[in-house]
Amino acid sequence: MRDRNIGKIIYTLRTCNNVSQEKLARGLCSVPALSRIEACERIPDKLLLDALMQRLGKSPDKLESIVSAGGYELYLYREKIQSHIVDGNYEEAKIVLGKYAEKKEAEEKVNKQYILKIRAALSELADKDVEKSRKYIEEAIRITMPEGGLAALENSLLSISEIQLLLMEISHYKSNDDEEVWNVLNQLNHYVKVHYTDEEELVKIYVKIARAEARILLERKRYDKAVEICESALDLLGKNGVLLNFQEILALMIEGLVHLDDQKKLHKMQKWKKH
Repeated sequence: MRDRNIGKIIYTLRTCNNVSQEKLARGLCSVPALSRIEACERIPDKLLLDALMQRLGKSPDKLESIVSAGGYELYLYREKIQSHIVDGNYEEAKIVLGKYAEKKEAEEKVNKQYILKIRAALSELADKDVEKSRKYIEEAIRITMPEGGLAALENSLLSISEIQLLLMEISHYKSNDDEEVWNVLNQLNHYVKVHYTDEEELVKIYVKIARAEARILLERKRYDKAVEICESALDLLGKNGVLLNFQEILALMIEGLVHLDDQKKLHKMQKWKKH
């Protein structure tokens, strides 16, 4: 699919779903910038393209787009950063993120938000500074969701990256915030079921929400409910042939089963994990 069709696709999806330019662009880019994209006068950076498509409930993976040289360079930086974080090379990730932040294209809102999200993750993983991480998350959310968490769910269209930020924010809630935690998670579940009509994207984001729910439930020692959610997520992943996050969900389920002392199911899940 050539780059000249990207704007037409976004325009068609937006108008077919009765979404205004103001609502789709809100927080991501200006309305004139979106107009130029839809008129095929501007090729969006991949991060912006992903966010626009996800807000429309569709998978950006099905688009083959030509991005600018600068945009492609940022994409390669993001790949390096992700690889370093997965490998536990946090200092290397910080160095690459610093180079990323120096690029002209990094001034766009979606890139600023990405930088803050990674800084939040590294603050917690590398520096063990939860408070600093929380502040970065709050700052990142406000870039495209100025009204904050619950209000954003009620009034905005959200990309997967924005939903991830809300999940990161929830992870810092204290146990006495349980009512708000479940309120946000319930609204997130409702939001993705209504807005994500592309099953490929629905699976991706549902599993991320299920993972966050399971972690919180395990912390609260609600092991039976955590196992139930993990089982549902694993079933969905299996039906759709998706391996992403499978092992992590499986590990959370095993943790819950250990506490429930369900030896039969525990043995079965441990065999799965080995394979």
